[in-house]
Formats: sequence, structure tokens, C-alpha cells
Amino acid sequence: MGKLENGLIIIVVLFVVIFIGAVRRKTEWIINFVLRMVLGTLFIYVANIILRYYGIGISVAINPISILISGFLGIPGVAMLYGINFYKA
Repeated sequence: MGKLENGLIIIVVLFVVIFIGAVRRKTEWIINFVLRMVLGTLFIYVANIILRYYGIGISVAINPISILISGFLGIPGVAMLYGINFYKA
């Protein structure tokens, strides 16, 4: 077996283990994900208002990508979005 095949086997086994764990805690993960999505979106909305009030021209759009990032990564993910937007501008 080559290195590529060994790597693929390891990745498949990891996904199977993660899937088994997800089935056991599925409801907890879903509730946590939805809560982080809602709080992250609210944080983006409030931060955009505050930044606009102080005349800072950085804002993050509320779209499906930013909502998913806030769901997966939480508030640190939202901070990352603002950081990326800051360096992009």
C-alpha cells in the first residue's frame, strides 16, 4: 500500500468515528449549532450598528456564509470575519 492509500484509510476511519459520535450527540450538537448561529448573527448585527455609529467603515454582511461560519466557529469566527474584512479594506 502506498502513502496515499494509507492516508485515505485513516481519513475514512476518522470520519466513521466522528459520524458515530455525532449520532449519539446529534440533538446536543444541533441545538448548540443553532444557538451559535443566532447569537453570531445578532453579534454581527449589533457590531455593524456600533461600528457605523462611530464612523468605522468596516462591516460584515449577514449572509448564509457568515451565518454558517458563526454557527461552526461561534464568536471567534465572527471576530475572524471582521479581521478578514479589516485587512481586505
